[in-house]
Amino acid sequence: MPAAWNWGAEVSDLTPIPSSSDQVVFVPHTAPVNADNDFRRLGTVLKRSAGIIAASAALAAGTAYLLAARQTPVYQSSASLITVRNDGGSSLLNGSVFAAPSLPRGALQEALQSSDVRGRVVNQLQTFGKGLPAATLTGLTSQVRNDIGSVLNVQAQGSGQQDGVFDVKASATSPQAAQALADAGAAALLGWDAGRAQVRLAQLRRSFEGQFESLDTQLQAAPTAATSPRRAALERQTLTAARAQVLQNLAQVTALEQSTAGSLAALASAELPRQAASPRPARSAVLAALLTALLVGGAALLWAGRRRTVYSEQDVLGWGVPVLGRLPSVPGIHNGSGLLAALHSGGWQNGVNFLRVNVLSQLGTTGAAGQPRRVVVASAGTAEGRSSVTVALALSLAQSGERVLVVDADTHRAAQTGLWQSLQSQNNTRPSAAGEAGRPIPVTERVDLLPASATRRMDGSLDQTRLERVLDGISAQYDTVLFDTPPLLTSPDAVALAAAADGLVLIVVPGATSLDDVSAAFDAARTVRARVLGVLLNARPRLNGAAVAPAPAVVARERVGGETITQ
Repeated sequence: MPAAWNWGAEVSDLTPIPSSSDQVVFVPHTAPVNADNDFRRLGTVLKRSAGIIAASAALAAGTAYLLAARQTPVYQSSASLITVRNDGGSSLLNGSVFAAPSLPRGALQEALQSSDVRGRVVNQLQTFGKGLPAATLTGLTSQVRNDIGSVLNVQAQGSGQQDGVFDVKASATSPQAAQALADAGAAALLGWDAGRAQVRLAQLRRSFEGQFESLDTQLQAAPTAATSPRRAALERQTLTAARAQVLQNLAQVTALEQSTAGSLAALASAELPRQAASPRPARSAVLAALLTALLVGGAALLWAGRRRTVYSEQDVLGWGVPVLGRLPSVPGIHNGSGLLAALHSGGWQNGVNFLRVNVLSQLGTTGAAGQPRRVVVASAGTAEGRSSVTVALALSLAQSGERVLVVDADTHRAAQTGLWQSLQSQNNTRPSAAGEAGRPIPVTERVDLLPASATRRMDGSLDQTRLERVLDGISAQYDTVLFDTPPLLTSPDAVALAAAADGLVLIVVPGATSLDDVSAAFDAARTVRARVLGVLLNARPRLNGAAVAPAPAVVARERVGGETITQ
């Protein structure tokens, strides 16, 4: 037998409670030892959620790819400028070239927003964009005038001063337009930078021209030699020399205006981009898939952490009860055809046989006072496979030579009759007629069924007195009586049957049954001193691929045996 099921540890891990009979009743601890989430549980949650995570990521990736592919492509191209020293290391050149001062970081980006530079860019576009379609050129011109920052920007590298490099980046809807705009922007900035030196020289020239006119006026108004010959000659000589110096300076400024230099020089012209900078559908799809996988995986972990769901044997061993078996997932197990297929599958059949062996090993050959064994098959909530497991266990007991009576104690659902009739139809045998006389119905060899109608009151509830009377009259005919009951947390009848039975098998669905519900079911069994034989892990198919089933609806709390249980 698999070691993970811990077949021999049940007695030492359980707490004995004295009962009124000679039998020792074992009940589980009220809280699991390993209830906290750990890395193993988180890994299990992600593994069980892998399907919905992958589907969500694929859907997000496809949507992002389609949306990105429909967007207008945008191409980017850049030209480079560099700050230079204009002295050339020569005193002769330093005196013959007038250079503009170096630019601080951020100056070019601010200058790009000025009307002067925008106008220069528009003018340069007429040169660099000659080969562009008229509509494209008009659109670029309009964008430059209205919002140049959306299509052209400058990024500085280095210090942005003497050793700085500037990238003039342009964006456009075609490769040719992006290249033309980048070159036009670089040329416009070079022209603006050179114009800074021209502006300074123009200011100097106007200053020298004003000085010359002032000196010329003073020279004309100087006193003549008739009044004071020596003084007049000295004054005129001084004014003449000053005017000559100013005239020389003015001539030098005029010459420098032809040899001005800015602080920038072209480093590299723009190249024709080969592919669009955006959108990139593949990149968008990958990013969307990764983000969605993280979000869905995180949501699954949060949901699982909030519900504290049972996922494996390790989650229930903390209560000190053995795991009696594990049934694999089989589609359609809730109907006759699916149940028949499950009974013929190796994994499900082996799991049921392990359940039979371990139940019989704990109960012995007979029940109390020589009566047939009474085993309650129950669960904490709904849709956890009680009826299917009851049928499978009955067939396994019958194949081992046991005479079995199946009691359908779930009077509201009454699923046993339909399951057995469906099995008989699949086996090409005539369905048994449902009797109303309170007698068992033979459903197969060595297996009889007491339908829900035999013990149901007018209001639909279970008549336990009538059930006991019927069982007392037929007990000698059977070795084992299996009770298919409603969920323990919603039916006081199920709790009462568990208290009167020789043992209780609790069905737990990994990934669906919460630890809180299992704890509440064990509390209900402990309250009425019911003997819990162990837990059966029934991996039923998940609906719509969901990793975690919705939480059972909260119903009123019912008092059973003096203690409160959650229903």
